[in-house]
Amino acid sequence: MDLQSTNLGPSGEYSLPLYSGLLNFWGKYDAETGLYHPLLYHLIDTGLVAATLLSTSRGRLWADSLATNFRCTTESLICWLPFWVAVHDIGKLTSAFQGSIQSQSERLAGQGITALPYPVQAAYHSTYSSSILKEYAQKTLSIDLATVVLTALGGHHGVYPTAQQRRQADSHLREFESEYWQTKQETCLQCVADILPAVSWPEAQVNNVSTAIASLTGLVILCDWLASNEIDYPMQPTMNITDYVKHSRMVAEQVVEKRGFDLPPQSTSPTLFGDLFYEYDPRPLQQAIDHIPDNMLCHACLTIIEAPTGEGKTEAALALAHRIAQHTGSDAFYYALPTTATSNQMFQRIARYLKDTLGLDTSVKLVHGQSFMTESALLTRALGTDEGRLPDDWYTPKKRALLAPFGVGTVDQAELAVLNVRYGILRLFGLYGKTVIIDEVHAYDTYMSTIIDRLLAWLAAAGSSVILLSATRPQSRKRELMLAYSNQAFESDSNAYPSIAVTQAPGSESTVLPEHCVLNPPATHPERILQLQKLPDTIDPVAAAVWLVDTIRDGGCVSWITNTVRRAQEIFIEVDKLAPPDVHRLLIHARYPLDTRSSLEEQVTNRYGKGGARPAKGIVIGTQVLEQSLDLDFDVMVSDLAPI
Repeated sequence: MDLQSTNLGPSGEYSLPLYSGLLNFWGKYDAETGLYHPLLYHLIDTGLVAATLLSTSRGRLWADSLATNFRCTTESLICWLPFWVAVHDIGKLTSAFQGSIQSQSERLAGQGITALPYPVQAAYHSTYSSSILKEYAQKTLSIDLATVVLTALGGHHGVYPTAQQRRQADSHLREFESEYWQTKQETCLQCVADILPAVSWPEAQVNNVSTAIASLTGLVILCDWLASNEIDYPMQPTMNITDYVKHSRMVAEQVVEKRGFDLPPQSTSPTLFGDLFYEYDPRPLQQAIDHIPDNMLCHACLTIIEAPTGEGKTEAALALAHRIAQHTGSDAFYYALPTTATSNQMFQRIARYLKDTLGLDTSVKLVHGQSFMTESALLTRALGTDEGRLPDDWYTPKKRALLAPFGVGTVDQAELAVLNVRYGILRLFGLYGKTVIIDEVHAYDTYMSTIIDRLLAWLAAAGSSVILLSATRPQSRKRELMLAYSNQAFESDSNAYPSIAVTQAPGSESTVLPEHCVLNPPATHPERILQLQKLPDTIDPVAAAVWLVDTIRDGGCVSWITNTVRRAQEIFIEVDKLAPPDVHRLLIHARYPLDTRSSLEEQVTNRYGKGGARPAKGIVIGTQVLEQSLDLDFDVMVSDLAPI
């Protein structure tokens, strides 16, 4: 296969009568109307979306990441890569696919074209795409780059084909595809090359094959999905090619704009902590963020912030992410937390931060299993309205949600990016170019910590910075996290606390600074003393209620965290019997219906959160919903003995 681009240019003035016969072959089909979208048009749609997307503010981050890995300039990449994205579905131009729907097979037969499904189970069309393009890719690209392109195209439906499936596709193409179909494939590829001409093919090797495959697969999936929306791209079986190319180019620009990829995600707000959060005096930990050497932030880096509750780790992380944005060109981030309750609370906080502190006219996406039921109400609660602040509905499915520039959600949504799940690679692609903030790192067990280590390695390879927040971690665990990200051992003689430790991703070049940087700001209240008291291990609900009511007899607020919902309910029933009317009491756990639980989360935050209307006497009984990251303040807290 030898494609010679005629380089017809971007003006849209095409004379392509040779390619009109390709419009018989379908790429998308609407069973209700019986209409089809020509395969050639779908390839053009996808390629033009890629060309448009890579030139936007958000797409430029992806383009820069890919260009670095492919050892070419971003401008060069934008010239040649859209062609390969476009031809992702060339595997549909086969007898197996064209004959897979009876009505379409009969339509083609009426035009003298025989298209029949293979007598045995055929491979998926994405696998055929990589098989059809193998010879041409190996002829025009370096060995590594050809491997990346063919693997990415073969996996653009969320799962990479196995070696056996690739051999099966090769065998089917040899045995069942006549010369007629091969000729049509070459003609189709030539048409795409004319419309999306590549000035030159890159010759350099690939820095990291695995990272490049993940990046390109994510890009192909994204562009394919953007170009497959039937509202934006209705079936067009009759429009001539010249008119359709103009139409498709215009629609690509509209689609990219509608999904918010062209909005400038970088804020012009000041970077010094005191100037960014001017409404209150910064604490020592927060001031220390300004003292991280700028050279450490020029490249992808991992920062671990350890400090007690109340030292302002959240604002410190946001200020650091904003400093990092001065080098990446984007304030985009994903803030990951342990639970839906903590995500809901942080979501409102981040919505206000983006609007009031960074001054960005952008939306923020809530990402967890129940977000579609609470997102609008939480935004209204935070900003007074959700108008103009809700992300486009296109981001609603969880596998797309991380593509939104700004997100707040549960950590498992990010962890799925490195698990063997379908379209996990798209989640990973959504994190590329962002700063990823993971809160409450001390809260995760061995299973989740192992996945986080793997996520850190992938994010480092992709050039994404990460900020980890923790109340405290053993030095051994800190070394593991730093090693997972930087691939270099972290040694420090200091056990000082609070602590800020920074390390750079592999491949970062710093001629001025060491590989690691450690700051040890003082605590805000180093003299603070916490009184500990041990209650009987076998304390029953009645005794617990008596103790709680007696503790706040003269005023104060107390919470009790139990290990089970049943025990929380039993203690609360007894408290309800014993507590006088002037005691505010509240029960919260995860078994409530979602709307009730959301209301309870709001109540507990409004009463016991920052700036809350604290009651003179208050008792809150809850399960682990209260445990992680909810920004609450009690005078006394009781916890059941944690289960092993």
